[in-house]
Amino acid sequence: MQERPHSQEWVREWARIRYGSADRIPRTASHRPDGGELDRLALEKLAARILKRAAARAEKRSMAFEITEDSGLKLLRAQRYCCAASGIRFLSQGYLSGNSARAPFRPSLDRIDSALGYVPGNVRWICVALNIAFADWGEQPFRQLAEAYIKNKTSHPDRPLGQG
Repeated sequence: MQERPHSQEWVREWARIRYGSADRIPRTASHRPDGGELDRLALEKLAARILKRAAARAEKRSMAFEITEDSGLKLLRAQRYCCAASGIRFLSQGYLSGNSARAPFRPSLDRIDSALGYVPGNVRWICVALNIAFADWGEQPFRQLAEAYIKNKTSHPDRPLGQG
């Protein structure tokens, strides 16, 4: 028999009874990229914290920040909890488990044009790894490197890295 997904209210009540709080979702739920309700709740909770930190950074820099928690979460849902640049499903790993905040597949709020700030139409959710690379080099150098890497690994799958 196929298990049906539970409602958000049911999951929150279950977490409150099982863990003493609806805010304490178990670590295993944050690691499972299965698209289940607990996975989505963990990602949304993480995204809400990311939005608050981004708003605080924007205020310190006198930068525009017009993304509400509601609009940020709607965007995350519209992206189906996946990176807008790579299509990889986000993991909330690192948030509930205490790992590094720079876990590569965690969501990160990206400004498409950094000069415009956090305004509707200029933000997207992408993987932390890509946001770090794009911030340092931009999208084009990363694309060139990624394409060369794939071409090299496809042409020479048995060659160890670093051997021309």
